[in-house]
Amino acid sequence: QAALLAYFGRVAPSTVGEYLNKALAAKDRGYAGCFHRVLKDVAELHMSAEVEEVATAALDSEDSEVVAQAASVLADYGSADAEKALWRRFEKWHKEATQTRSAELSEEKLSADQEKIENALRQALSSGQAWLSDPEKLKRVRDLCLTEKSRDAVDRMITGWDPQIYV
Repeated sequence: QAALLAYFGRVAPSTVGEYLNKALAAKDRGYAGCFHRVLKDVAELHMSAEVEEVATAALDSEDSEVVAQAASVLADYGSADAEKALWRRFEKWHKEATQTRSAELSEEKLSADQEKIENALRQALSSGQAWLSDPEKLKRVRDLCLTEKSRDAVDRMITGWDPQIYV
């Protein structure tokens, strides 16, 4: 499926968005879980503006697997513009997660889906290939993290950040 979609992305770019969206919606029709990897597999074979557009839209999916996959695609293959979409989604997630958590739950009590989204967005923003995550951006990522585990991971990145390039 991914190879065929990547082929369409090369020879008929205007159609790949529609086909990718259908593949991502396969879950709703009872198909196996291969839809979780289709976006990443297509991006590995042929990344394009159309694939990035689908990945950006997939950030708002109800399925945490699809969100994680989209964040990974944007971090690994997306343009510098993808960073803005990731920030928007992480801020939206943070707002929703803090509003829905009850006051008596500790910060470590996110649902598995919420934790998956937090980890995916944290990793994408801190390691994107088309932008530099300097300590200022990493502090912003840390502020959006709700779990201690994620905040500790970002703290380690900030501490280990070195602007020197060694050859």
